[in-house]
Amino acid sequence: MSLAIDLVLAGIVIVCGWRGFRTGIINGVCWILAVVIAIYGANLLANAFYTEFSDIVEPFALTVVEKAVYGGGETEDGEQTEDVSAVDEREKLDVYTVSKQVLDGFGMADGASESIARDVASAHSRVNNEMEAELTNRVCARLSFVMLFTIAFILIAIVFTVIGNIVDLSFGLPGHENLNHVTGAALGVIRAFLLLLVIGCIGRYAGLVIRADVMGRTLILSKLVETNRIAQMLGI
Repeated sequence: MSLAIDLVLAGIVIVCGWRGFRTGIINGVCWILAVVIAIYGANLLANAFYTEFSDIVEPFALTVVEKAVYGGGETEDGEQTEDVSAVDEREKLDVYTVSKQVLDGFGMADGASESIARDVASAHSRVNNEMEAELTNRVCARLSFVMLFTIAFILIAIVFTVIGNIVDLSFGLPGHENLNHVTGAALGVIRAFLLLLVIGCIGRYAGLVIRADVMGRTLILSKLVETNRIAQMLGI
């Protein structure tokens, strides 16, 4: 399975590079712009509407959160500390540990889950109802955003693919065939790299679909998931 995933990703690079070689510079530039616009447009749409879809995710998220909070870790009984700054590191670690356990249950990659867990731990001193509610809200918001981003990116990419098939952009600089082919191939590889970054960005939240051990054994996808500039720019 891991090998098959890497072969598919490598195949994307080969196909894009070959298409770029055949179609030339103009087509290559247009396709890179199309991918960038698709990323930008998907981000705008996801930011605008993800809150509308959080309710869809909430029942599932709440079940996982409650199980981890009340069954996966124990908290000390006693008075709650209102001043978060007065909390010692052990208490904060308890919140972080439970939060991380919940997020791992959703199949999030370490980079994504650690970021959310740190935010929750910095805002809450103890594992309690308020912490549970915030963690649930953050999980719902993040998963809703990623789902909408994925759907929007695919739809926008389909639109550009249809337009690209209608409009013939397979031409280059007159009298420079070698330059057209070589540069077109290079632009095709850049386009593939952008697509792989998007796949890696989505893959950070695909643990429920692709098991963590399977993803961890991949050579390409695991690197894209661990270090992903698009995910950093989108804040996910």
